[in-house]
Amino acid sequence: MQPALVSIHGGHSGEYCSHAADHLEDIVCEYIEQGFAWVGLTEHIPPAADRFLYPDEKKAGLTASSMAGRFGRYVAEARRLQTAYSDRIRLYIGFETEFYTGCLEHIKALLRQYRPDYFVGSVHHVEDIPIDLDKDTYHKALAACGGTEALYCRYFDLQYELIQSLRPAVLGHFDLIRIFDPEYGRHLQLPSVVGRIERNLNLAASLGLI
Repeated sequence: MQPALVSIHGGHSGEYCSHAADHLEDIVCEYIEQGFAWVGLTEHIPPAADRFLYPDEKKAGLTASSMAGRFGRYVAEARRLQTAYSDRIRLYIGFETEFYTGCLEHIKALLRQYRPDYFVGSVHHVEDIPIDLDKDTYHKALAACGGTEALYCRYFDLQYELIQSLRPAVLGHFDLIRIFDPEYGRHLQLPSVVGRIERNLNLAASLGLI
């Protein structure tokens, strides 16, 4: 028997994310066309403050406030699609987190306000610096930590804190920290890093995270 197609991290749409493409409804229709049984929709949360805006968001003239409004429109549209296509696909409405200074209370407020079906817990910053933007910014985070081993350890420590404090249903891109490191294979084997990886995976397993 062919297993059902599903997507727990349904990705982002150009309507509600500056680094994505296509309308959310078109994406849902494509999932239906491809025979997915169920899909989770998980746009990024709005930033907690303007200083956490990404360059593409600044270029588009967005602010933390305007992105909060856009996020509210996303949830409303996602709920509409959830109902409109309920006879063709199961949609779960969620979001993807950040985890930087001041973000914990921001996420808790969004959970209270929007009551998502679930959410994805992801770390994209170390020392409040984005690690997935480009090589130069990645190296700024590396310098702020004082070296590659420290950068990896800090990333997995933040991830551990996220798991403990928020218990997301899904843990997003577990090893994103390797994104701009050509020697990640060696660095992931460092004893201090391996210990943190095993610690985080054990905690995720004990809590039943995906």
